[in-house]
Amino acid sequence: MRKWMWVLVLLLGVAMAAPVMAVEWSATGWIGSSWATYRNILPGDDAGNTLLSARRRASWTEKDRKYDVFWSRARVKFTARASENLYGVMYFEMDSENWGETGTGKDHIGRWGADQAAIEVKNCFVDFKIPGIELPVWARVGVQPFAIRPAVLLYADGAGVTLRSKVENVTLAAGWAKAVDSDTDAASDDTDAYFFIASGKVGTFTVGGYWLFVNGNRFDPAGFDPEGNKMEPELHWIGAFADGKVNDVNLTLDFIYNFGDEDYRDIDYSGYYFRGVASYLYDKFEFGLGGHYASELDLDEVNKRTDYDYEGFLYPKGSEAPAINNDSVIFGGWFIGFTNMGDVIYFVRGDSQWPLNTWGVRGFAYYQAYDWLKLGAQVAYWGDNVEGGDQYGENADDDDEIGWEFDVGAKVKIYKNLTWGLAFGYLAAGDALDQDGGIDDPYAIVSNLVYTF
Repeated sequence: MRKWMWVLVLLLGVAMAAPVMAVEWSATGWIGSSWATYRNILPGDDAGNTLLSARRRASWTEKDRKYDVFWSRARVKFTARASENLYGVMYFEMDSENWGETGTGKDHIGRWGADQAAIEVKNCFVDFKIPGIELPVWARVGVQPFAIRPAVLLYADGAGVTLRSKVENVTLAAGWAKAVDSDTDAASDDTDAYFFIASGKVGTFTVGGYWLFVNGNRFDPAGFDPEGNKMEPELHWIGAFADGKVNDVNLTLDFIYNFGDEDYRDIDYSGYYFRGVASYLYDKFEFGLGGHYASELDLDEVNKRTDYDYEGFLYPKGSEAPAINNDSVIFGGWFIGFTNMGDVIYFVRGDSQWPLNTWGVRGFAYYQAYDWLKLGAQVAYWGDNVEGGDQYGENADDDDEIGWEFDVGAKVKIYKNLTWGLAFGYLAAGDALDQDGGIDDPYAIVSNLVYTF
């Protein structure tokens, strides 16, 4: 055998043996498939745009108001741990938007014949403890999850650097993310995010606060200013939260205030959001109350286009928070969490940012009937917080009532790692939900089957 072949064999042997000797591998994840049937609701894309044209919506028939879909999603996370102070993560995702879809590639593993190049990279980062300093500080570098109170504000995967540490009873974290960098010399359209979080135990509660800053939070369709800069606001979010128990009552409280400005059109931004949930566990029952309130948006003010105050609450750019805050079957994934497996479904107006510009209260109850069966029920009232129009309605009469929602659900543990869920939601629609085509009360039945490993 030639010398170069011996060298190649030696190098391959070392490369294959080194990970075995030095790194401990582990894998976790889940595989899920869902089915949903919606009535009087239109499907929307990830940007909140409806999939049917305005002309089609205006001539809706009873058949057009029905939407049935199967879809799948799977995730697998590989962790390569070299020591207690060093590890790396590669996290992948595979999606189907609709079984039998005709597209190719990403989000289309449900195509007939399958064999799609559809493996997506969610995360790819190194996490390590910084050596040589007395204070324990961990650094995470690469494409990673940025989560700041993800049930209400921010969850987004992206590239950046974060640091975290714990000083006595206080946990600290800070970071930077590069959201947009187009490498275009002709325009300054970069978007960066910076944040700081502090939390700690106070009695029976975990309390904390945070600051988030994003420059260039949204791309504006108006284009560029005379100097070639995209007209994007610089926005701040300041939040406080508390999770804990008072006697036998579990409480979760969040308050967020956002503010900022855009110089070119002279727009001042300010808005706030409050969410609270209280629950009480008694034997096999759990009873609870929840509510939220998002600051009002004045459309008459916004329609000025320049020199105005935008007082509605805003999410950070690219946040998946609406898909995580599952307080409703109609607007989210109450009880069985189905929205973490596929597209969120929107109303005709197309708004992926629920619960912005709305308010609501809900009462819920869960019953652990058996080890393998959990039942749930919920009643909610949703109100509109838009002046000069409606958040979802299309008649622009400035109505206040989105409607009453009634939900029931069940979760069945088939095996330890296999769960089937079923939820039904019905919304007795108010005037603030009036749509083109005379849409009646919307309802949905959603089911998912999830295997975790």
